[in-house]
Amino acid sequence: MLPKILWYLNRCGSSFHLLHDQTLLQKKQQPLVHSKDLSEITAIKVSIPNLEKHPTSLLFNSLDDFEVTNGSEHLMEISFDHEPQGMIHDFRPELPLIFKY
Repeated sequence: MLPKILWYLNRCGSSFHLLHDQTLLQKKQQPLVHSKDLSEITAIKVSIPNLEKHPTSLLFNSLDDFEVTNGSEHLMEISFDHEPQGMIHDFRPELPLIFKY
C-alpha cells in the first residue's frame, strides 16, 4: 500500500514531482465512498519516453508500489485495491492515464 501522502503530478517536460505536505493532506482528506467500491491506491506505474535523459525519475522506484519505466509515451497506470474486479478504464487519448480496479 502506498503511504498516505498527497501525490502531485506536474508534467514540465518529462519531470514528475511529489508533493508531501501532511498538513495540507489532513485538511483536504475526506472519506472516500466511490461508486465502483474503490478505496485505496495500491500501485502506481509511470512510463516516460527517453527515461535515460531523466535519471532522477528512477528515484521513485525506491518507493513501495511505485514504478517508473521507459515507455513509448507518457502514461500513468493507477491500481486500486489490488485490482480485485479485473477491470480497466483507459482515459486515452484525452489523458495519459489508466485505472485498474
